[in-house]
Amino acid sequence: ILSLFHRQAVGLTKSNKKRKFYLKKCLISSSPLSHLYLVRTIGVIKSILILKIFIKGVLLFRKFIDIFLNLNNMKSPAYFLYARKSTDDQEHQLLSIPAQIDELREFAQREELNIVDVIIESKTAKVPGRGLFNQMLDKVEKGEAQGILSWHPDRLARNAVDAGRIVYLLDRNILTDLKFPTFWFQNTPQGLFMLS
Repeated sequence: ILSLFHRQAVGLTKSNKKRKFYLKKCLISSSPLSHLYLVRTIGVIKSILILKIFIKGVLLFRKFIDIFLNLNNMKSPAYFLYARKSTDDQEHQLLSIPAQIDELREFAQREELNIVDVIIESKTAKVPGRGLFNQMLDKVEKGEAQGILSWHPDRLARNAVDAGRIVYLLDRNILTDLKFPTFWFQNTPQGLFMLS
């Protein structure tokens, strides 16, 4: 800094007023007090730079924590695995309950779905009032799972009351997804229409 003042004073500037100003700075800077002032100024500047670096580090760390927390909140939704076999006409049943569960577990593993509970029911779906099915939907409303995995949509509902409850939960985004190995579903108006 002193040599810069000296070069400026020697004549690199064009105006006389600037030369006089820099000469005065050079004379002041040659005293011991000005050296002390210069050392203190450099110390303050270093402290400010260190503080700036520290603040930038804290802000970057905070961004990293925010991203990490957002990634944790974006965990895959939990699913109930629901298998049902009707008691009406067992001769015309396509898949037994063990066969459904095996296929659904393979599908869940392939799709990397988080299965929190397996619900097995042997009851007709033509009339409302299936106990385990209603308990499963109650658990969905409590937030224990956000999706249902079943072999086919007709395993979930074959009557308007149960189907309406599922569609209502989907509309309110309490139930966010339905997965079927034999049927494609997306939670959109078109998907809800295809489901019904």
